[in-house]
Amino acid sequence: MKMRRRATLTIFARCLVALTPLAFCGCAFVDQFAPRTKDYNHAAGESKGSQILLNVVRSAYSQPLQFTEISTVAGTSSVGGTVSTTIPFPLNRPASLAAQSIGATPSVTASGGNTVNVANLNTQEFYQGLQKPLSKSQIAYYLFSGFYDLYPVELLPLFISEIDVKNPDGTTFVLRNRGTSQQSFNRFYFATSQLLKGGLNTEPAAKAKPTKVGPELEAQQASDPKLLSALVTGSSTSSGAGADSGSGSSGFTLQPVTRKVDGEKKTYYQLQKAGGTGGGGDDRFCFSTTWHPQQDLDLTMSKPIEGKEHTIFLGLENGKYVWPLTVHPSFYCGHANEHSAGQTGYQKITFKTRSVEEIFYFLGQIVRTELAVAGGDEASLAIPRLNGSSFHLFHVERRLPVGEEPWVIYNGQVFAIRIDPSGTQDASSRVLQMMTDLLALQSSAKNLPAPNLIAVTVQ
Repeated sequence: MKMRRRATLTIFARCLVALTPLAFCGCAFVDQFAPRTKDYNHAAGESKGSQILLNVVRSAYSQPLQFTEISTVAGTSSVGGTVSTTIPFPLNRPASLAAQSIGATPSVTASGGNTVNVANLNTQEFYQGLQKPLSKSQIAYYLFSGFYDLYPVELLPLFISEIDVKNPDGTTFVLRNRGTSQQSFNRFYFATSQLLKGGLNTEPAAKAKPTKVGPELEAQQASDPKLLSALVTGSSTSSGAGADSGSGSSGFTLQPVTRKVDGEKKTYYQLQKAGGTGGGGDDRFCFSTTWHPQQDLDLTMSKPIEGKEHTIFLGLENGKYVWPLTVHPSFYCGHANEHSAGQTGYQKITFKTRSVEEIFYFLGQIVRTELAVAGGDEASLAIPRLNGSSFHLFHVERRLPVGEEPWVIYNGQVFAIRIDPSGTQDASSRVLQMMTDLLALQSSAKNLPAPNLIAVTVQ
């Protein structure tokens, strides 16, 4: 009888453990939080993508952008379990024969809750970062690294808002990149594709000369760490906290300087700060002969441009090439030390890069045009391919999402974008991914941003 009762209790205890995903050890339950951590990660990623898509749709309807950030997520849970048994007590011989089992009732209770802190990103520092134009280094990373498996000709219209050309006689023309019409979008796409066919590339800018910091020091002064620290700190403070200012003593060296004093050679020491690359540590646009022998991104060949004249046509009208530009040799790749942007007598082409805020507005223009949000007829901004297919840089549809597709509800309508893993037909999900990166990278700025202009001199 005792053995049978003990076996019955063991069976019910095992059933109790099987009823809960939490491990049962002695009398304590261990919270298995790993699945919830994955759920939090998935929910946070989905929240970011939906927020970016929602702001693009807001921009299409000419509504203000609004950003929030999930700062912390705190989850709590508690689990309790009880087992109640009923043991009959026989009062006579027939009852004793009938009481051959013990009745047990397992009970499990669980409770949980999440506390989510959401920050409203409306500070001056955040919006100044949002309006800060992308640097040439950032553009070069996305254009020519092949990170997103997209060709530069497909991404460049996303980053460049204007192409300004100034002739030696003072006449100028400005080609603006807008998503408000097929004509505007296709004209700019043609111009950027011609520049890339003409060899538009990037390279690290030439290094600037070292700058002298403080006065010349005698040997005793040069060995005083307090004095050197004060000079370094003063130099960093006066140059600002930008990319070139450095931190601590990084980039500073003591260089010997020999001078004649009263006919005798005497050695002094000069603190010098290493020169960064030109343009504030940024890359520069240049031109080279570049081609893809296998017509893909995995094999790229390039070499210096041969000859002194390199003409690029930025426009096509009535079947004829127009707007010829002849690039000056100083802007060939490998000639970074021969920069001649200040010379006269040459044409000058200037690229104006977008900020993250401008990219949101540009994507909003594409959505407004393709979905006819402002009225009129829908117009596709798909880029035609030579094989007869088309490519969408960003494409939003009014429909229910399929699977894990990003989607939002705005003005009572459902908007969704397609996920194209290959990126060969629709780069919408990849643009969403890239905007997540850029929003994090450009999320703050201490000063009011100035337009980023990239100048290239042509003959």
